[in-house]
Amino acid sequence: MSENNQSAGSRPTGLYIAAAVVVIVIIGAVVFMGGESSDPETAPEVAPAPSAELPAPALAIVTANIHDGVYTNAQARRGDQLYTEHCALCHLPSMTGKEPAPELAGDLFMSKWLGQSVGDLFIRISSTMPVSNPGILTEEQYTDLVALLLQANNFPAGAEELKSDQDYLDGIKIQSN
Repeated sequence: MSENNQSAGSRPTGLYIAAAVVVIVIIGAVVFMGGESSDPETAPEVAPAPSAELPAPALAIVTANIHDGVYTNAQARRGDQLYTEHCALCHLPSMTGKEPAPELAGDLFMSKWLGQSVGDLFIRISSTMPVSNPGILTEEQYTDLVALLLQANNFPAGAEELKSDQDYLDGIKIQSN
């Protein structure tokens, strides 16, 4: 008989070694876990896992109709003062613009901005104007300028001021008069 052949009555030693390894792993796991019992009366309290079914926070998407009046006349007047100080030199007091400054009131303005949001207009103005020092004004001042542009393009004033909240502004679409 060769060394690789086993007699019919002998058991493979590898099986005993594998069984011993499994027993050692189980004992090690019990010792590592502190010998905790699976008995519910002796097992320590474990906090329940957070539920995946918690309600999501309510996200309110606020939209407003530009024809219902989304700014006040007082806000547009404040915007007019800012326009005179920061914008009229390039865009002209009449808002008709001169190259390279575009028209801010009238058909050309409306054709460019029709279908876009008031939020898009706010971002454009607040990030690029005045050209000599973009971003110099506060969010409220830029919002006042947007109110002036809405007034100059014949959108009606309302009872509430235009808010400088970007989500709110994004919910207002510039529509034809």
